[in-house]
Amino acid sequence: MKLIYLMMLWMSTVLNSGAAHNSKMATFTLRDTGAGWLVEMNFAQAGVDAAMIEHYGKSKILGIEKKAYQDLVINYVKSNFHLTVDGREIALRNGGILIGSHQTDLKFILPEIPLQPSEAKVYIPMFGTTYNHTNLFRVYRGGKNITKFFLNEDNDFEANLIFTSRGVFQQDQKPQEGQLLMLGSGGLFFGLVLVIVFFSRKKLKA
Repeated sequence: MKLIYLMMLWMSTVLNSGAAHNSKMATFTLRDTGAGWLVEMNFAQAGVDAAMIEHYGKSKILGIEKKAYQDLVINYVKSNFHLTVDGREIALRNGGILIGSHQTDLKFILPEIPLQPSEAKVYIPMFGTTYNHTNLFRVYRGGKNITKFFLNEDNDFEANLIFTSRGVFQQDQKPQEGQLLMLGSGGLFFGLVLVIVFFSRKKLKA
């Protein structure tokens, strides 16, 4: 039943492509629908075409039929998108692709991801041979906040993530309870100093 629901959700949104992307950046959104998970991918068409020519060769790409080209893009994506959740490698199976004049969109249903995951490792070397390229990996779990992680040459296009009640964090950036307490105490102290200075100046003027 969940799979049917997710397929309906995907079909209702697959035709909605956003504005054209910068060819130096690709966007990947891991989306919690409440009934399961999806991954949405958005690429600038110019970046996709360049990557396909580089990966498969110009002779194989030029003049290729649309369906065959779509299959090559999907194969390229599957071989360059690696997501492990709670120790289990997540495969890209059920999904689809929409190639436009300026942007390519892909969506895949990920039923293997538990509704409440604990940790994940993401490795996306896609388009990595393009100079100064960045893959933006986002996690959306409802509400207004979307957690963003930038994958590029500096971090080898990978990140280790932890899912907590406060949000999703990189392992080396997860706020510790002690750090949060210190930040809160520091803010309180700074506020008290401002109040004392304010009333001291007001008293001197009187």
